[in-house]
Amino acid sequence: MKLMIALFIIIALLLLFAIAMQEVEGSEVEIDWDRLVAAVIQVESGGNPNAVSHCGAIGLMQVTPIVLTEFNMCMESVYYIKLPYNFYASHMTNWYLGYYARNGGVKDINLPMQKYHLSMSVYNKLVGTWYLKRLKNHYLEGQFTIERLLHAWNGGITRLRKLNYDCSKMPKESRDFCEKVLRIYKKAR
Repeated sequence: MKLMIALFIIIALLLLFAIAMQEVEGSEVEIDWDRLVAAVIQVESGGNPNAVSHCGAIGLMQVTPIVLTEFNMCMESVYYIKLPYNFYASHMTNWYLGYYARNGGVKDINLPMQKYHLSMSVYNKLVGTWYLKRLKNHYLEGQFTIERLLHAWNGGITRLRKLNYDCSKMPKESRDFCEKVLRIYKKAR
């Protein structure tokens, strides 16, 4: 009899766990990162890779130097630029970004990303996309919505935390930014 009760309790707990996991998985917001990045670029810089804001944000996604510093500190791999064989005869579009992973890869020139890299589209999008995903997975863990993600991007994660993740209390600039990006993001579906 005790074995039957124990078995019943275990089955009940497993069922409750399965139901809870379905609710968590069902509540996860699926993000199309390519569409979101394109919407952020359109609102932040209008597609101008040479855009520089009054507060020092640079390039397509208006990445700040402090985000670049965080990127450099957090990367497990060392990013590098691989120059083509005939560098002087080539165009910048022939450059490509690669990385030296611990499990292999070719290592040409090791550089932490520098501020001037942010004016190059490929690097700016790389760092900007990385930071959006970092905001979602690290800073907003347990508090994530796409609106909070965009407010954290534009108005700062520290400010959003101080406001207890209440987007309606963020500055008007951040609220307008979020609204514009969401409109473009939803229209692109």
